[in-house]
Amino acid sequence: MSRIPRTFKEKRRFWLSHLEAWRDSGLSMAAYARQVGISSKSLGYWQGKERHKASPADAIQRPRLVPVSVAAVTLPEPSEPSEPSEPSEPSEPSEPPARRDAGLCLVTRQGQRIEIQTDFDSVTLQRLLAMLEAPA
Repeated sequence: MSRIPRTFKEKRRFWLSHLEAWRDSGLSMAAYARQVGISSKSLGYWQGKERHKASPADAIQRPRLVPVSVAAVTLPEPSEPSEPSEPSEPSEPSEPPARRDAGLCLVTRQGQRIEIQTDFDSVTLQRLLAMLEAPA
């Protein structure tokens, strides 16, 4: 079991270092606490304490590296409008095609698809990613 410091300043430093290590670990809070031998309830307490203390500008977590895979997509060239064709049989729903003006398409681990235009607002994207990564 880790030695827990006595003074408030030492305790704060101790728990903030564990909060950062937990966030970087990719583990659940309980799994991380078990692994390093600390109380998950105390870790959660300090997480809440820091969250309430932080200003809105501080609420955005520092960026983390996550694994991604890149796939090339070839889009068909736009064609002339054709004559209406006979209605075909209903088919299985599929993913919507990528838009021609999409700068990139991000698919999260949970399968959410985000198409990001070349002229995207980076602040909005940061807020969206923070919401998607936040624990439920």
